[in-house]
Amino acid sequence: MAISVSKYIVRYLIHKKVRHVFGYSGGANLPLLNEFYNYRDRIQFVKNSTEMSSGFCAEGYTKSRSLHIPGVVVTTSGPGLTNCITSLQNAYSDGSPLVLISCQVPLNSIGTDAFQECNAIELTRACTKWNKQIRHKNEIIESLDIAFNCSINPRKGPVHIDIPKDILLDEIIHTDKKPCNFVQNKYDYSSMNTRNKIDKFVKRLNSSKCPVIIAGGGCNNSWELLRKVSIYYNIPVATTIHGMGVVDENHPLSLEMMGMHGNPAANYAVQSSDMIISIGSRFDDRITGNLREFGKNAMDAGLSDKGGIYHIDSSLLQINKVRKLFNKYHHSRITDRFLKSIETTSGNFLKTLLQKTINRKSDNWIETIDRFKNNNPYYYDQDSIKMKGPDVIKCINRRIDEFYPSRENIFFTTGVGNHQMWTCQHITWTHPGRMITSGSLGTMGVGVPFAIGSKFANPHSTIICIDGDSSFTMTLNELQTVLENKIDVKIAILNDSRQQMVHVWQKLFHNENYIATDNKNPNFAIIAKAYGIQTIECYGKHTLEKTVDKFLTLNKSVIAVFHIEPEMCFPLVAPGKALNEMILHKNDLKKLNKNINAPN
Repeated sequence: MAISVSKYIVRYLIHKKVRHVFGYSGGANLPLLNEFYNYRDRIQFVKNSTEMSSGFCAEGYTKSRSLHIPGVVVTTSGPGLTNCITSLQNAYSDGSPLVLISCQVPLNSIGTDAFQECNAIELTRACTKWNKQIRHKNEIIESLDIAFNCSINPRKGPVHIDIPKDILLDEIIHTDKKPCNFVQNKYDYSSMNTRNKIDKFVKRLNSSKCPVIIAGGGCNNSWELLRKVSIYYNIPVATTIHGMGVVDENHPLSLEMMGMHGNPAANYAVQSSDMIISIGSRFDDRITGNLREFGKNAMDAGLSDKGGIYHIDSSLLQINKVRKLFNKYHHSRITDRFLKSIETTSGNFLKTLLQKTINRKSDNWIETIDRFKNNNPYYYDQDSIKMKGPDVIKCINRRIDEFYPSRENIFFTTGVGNHQMWTCQHITWTHPGRMITSGSLGTMGVGVPFAIGSKFANPHSTIICIDGDSSFTMTLNELQTVLENKIDVKIAILNDSRQQMVHVWQKLFHNENYIATDNKNPNFAIIAKAYGIQTIECYGKHTLEKTVDKFLTLNKSVIAVFHIEPEMCFPLVAPGKALNEMILHKNDLKKLNKNINAPN
């Protein structure tokens, strides 16, 4: 049977259990949109306000589904494609599976500077795992399989297929042969090399006095095993921003998030540890601080063959990147002594550990961890009347248990800035993959589209977006998507009329030369009303709890605008400083060297 390429693509997506596709219309992708219309009872095309937000929605979709299925974006040629670059790079940096299908001018127009033509493949080459322009109709069958499998295999990420319009209209012979299913990379976990590496690891672990686990997003699908290993070996766990919740933060062995604005106890523990075990993380600079000073106790132990730094990851590419990173600051022969790697998934690694014999005591280490926690609570300059960002998020965290029996079905999304870090700090994370945010790229404006994508993926869950005013204004036009689709999301705007995080850096590192960080904001309540969304406003602590309760209990879309006083986010690991050299309190600011550069 002959069917059009467009029809084949839509049928393929349905076979892959894709139920929502995000995008925007244009002349080049009309043949494909026509087929989405024909199959609208089986797959929904969600129109966004911009193609960039289409990519963010698709990434929110896959992030909130534990990266099990790629988010899918369909866009038109020219600006439709170029507007997706930021969302592609964000997915590439965070390891999120995404499939972008862009539609191109006809084959005979390519290279003629035709209307809305651009060199799509060259533009996306650097921000995708794989990309291809279809030059013959029959290439679509194999290319779709490659695209989906490549996006979902470690390290996961975005892929791109560019399809000329005339090929979309062309017909191919369709058979009953089913498309290939997702194929995960296979590892020979029983190989002698892997067994030897794990046996040596366990020997060092049993002799370690103060080990610590750094758990990244790669642990989100093996969180139950991680919790068992943590308890079995009595090892405290610090997380990255994408790993929060892999260990219930109510548990004594949880150190919470580490890094530049992380929990002081986590940073002190990592720096004091003689054996750092990084699982599914990649030693981002926001996590390590000054890499020359990172984990020096563990480095010294590794040089004596007693502990060291271990990197467990399913991607050899990431393992090599981490080794290259350490080699920038240490001779490779030295790095080989303290840095060890095991290429395997976190689940298989943890499962193997549970089969080994424990032969270590850690009472003194756990007592030290408890001291770190008790002596270093999160600080901010609290005021009895003025409302600060942490006040709002702590109230949301406190009141949420009043109205929801379990946090398992609550997802938080954020933009980027102080509000993002306060959300990490003051929400108690009890389940993995519930913080949907931009990590490595630090992309402002993702909060609302991430919330939209998360809601489509999890229609029966509560989606709460905690946004800053600067991030919110970047993509507030996506309220149109909320209106058109009648979806229920909760958006809390922490409005201090500033890009406060960068404003603070100007204060600390640029002689208070403030430029481009003060906002003249619109009336958010009026904007929300124009989109038919109920709005609540809060101007002080005296009405905070009442506002939060209403915000959490309304069973329709709501925007709560919290007019807060600007505040600095503590702690701060300043550029060039080790993780344990934190600015913990406003009184520590006078010790800061103002001649150093501001953070990236």
